[in-house]
Amino acid sequence: VHTTEGKYISSHNMSYWQKALKDGCFVSTHRGYLVNMNYILNYDDGNICFRGYEEKAFLATRKAKKFKKQYNDFINSMNK
Repeated sequence: VHTTEGKYISSHNMSYWQKALKDGCFVSTHRGYLVNMNYILNYDDGNICFRGYEEKAFLATRKAKKFKKQYNDFINSMNK
């Protein structure tokens, strides 16, 4: 688990984290990644960059279309 405070090892699987973090700002971008959309700086076809964090998250090709829609919806809801 990567946070702005540091990195942590978790004994829980991704299914657990997807259920625990289902508040609308987290999105699955790869089989091993859940991304908090509040921290996205930008993205391209394979990576997501974050504000204030140097490491990137993978964006799987098969998840890219759904991610882009979810992220655009998220941004639009923030601008209301």
